[in-house]
Amino acid sequence: MSNTAAPPPPHVALLPSAGMGHLTPFLRVAAMLSSRNCTVTLVTARPSVSAAESDHISFFLSQHPQVNHIEFQVISSTNPTTDDPFFLQFEATNRSVHLLCPSLAASSLAVSAIFSDFAVASSIAPVAVDLGVPNYSIFTTSWILMNTFEDFEPETLAAINSGRVLENLPPILPIGPLDTFEAKKDFGSRTAMSNEQIKELSDGLERSGYRFLWVLKTSKDKRQGSSSEGVGEPAGHSRARGFMEAARKGVPVLAWPQHGDQSVNAEVVEKAWLEIWERSWGCGVGGVVGGEEIGRKIVELMEDKKLRGLARKVGEDAKKATAIGGKSEKVLNQVLEYLTEKN
Repeated sequence: MSNTAAPPPPHVALLPSAGMGHLTPFLRVAAMLSSRNCTVTLVTARPSVSAAESDHISFFLSQHPQVNHIEFQVISSTNPTTDDPFFLQFEATNRSVHLLCPSLAASSLAVSAIFSDFAVASSIAPVAVDLGVPNYSIFTTSWILMNTFEDFEPETLAAINSGRVLENLPPILPIGPLDTFEAKKDFGSRTAMSNEQIKELSDGLERSGYRFLWVLKTSKDKRQGSSSEGVGEPAGHSRARGFMEAARKGVPVLAWPQHGDQSVNAEVVEKAWLEIWERSWGCGVGGVVGGEEIGRKIVELMEDKKLRGLARKVGEDAKKATAIGGKSEKVLNQVLEYLTEKN
């Protein structure tokens, strides 16, 4: 009988960047890794970019006391080039991540890997090199962990991982859809609509005749809510995280992309038979969409039996992907086995 002790479980340090759309997926990964007996350290910048982020982190840590937490003081710019608090935080974080090396190196259990946000990937890479550990991130030189699953976008994943897109692009490892832990749900931290458009959206929701959850966040992080959550996702603004939530639940979406990569996200999900996308509404420009038109689209979404059936199939595929023996579960286990062997 061998007396060789089993290697310790992997110790993963997670470094998100500013914005709820960046923070929330990392908290989900932290919860998932912790549930698989990994030692997890959540690394966050101080001060946070908003009270909402700070509250979210505190709530998560209260629900997951086994997760370690390291806060590091960011170095603010003496000559800022923008007044956007999110970009200022991105810059400050990138300017300061080198300060993390001593804290991570001093951990009682050696760090096995760093999972970093793409916005700080290039800055944290030297820290990973100094620690002698791999850096799993988005758009970096190691691996890309993505909140998606193979059956959701098989053609895209096959094209990237076969080298047909870029020869030297790191492989994408689909580990989603990530589970949720939040007690509340909102429409994101950055997308804003005009007061006139908000009134028309409210009118459209009322005209549809369906129950709905109305979440409105002001600049002071106050929320107003009314009515009940239905079994659809009317008027989402096309965040990738929101789409994965809808895929996991198997419910259809009325997509309304507003800016950035949200149009690309909407196109991907449209191909996956999970949504209706009314392109004539534009992407946050070009006037106000009337409440009557919004109401008609919501009714179309909720009464489209074919779409709802296809969405249920997406939900079934999502559950299979993360179940024991599922494709995403196998990918994650392979990553953890690799890190365990390195210990």
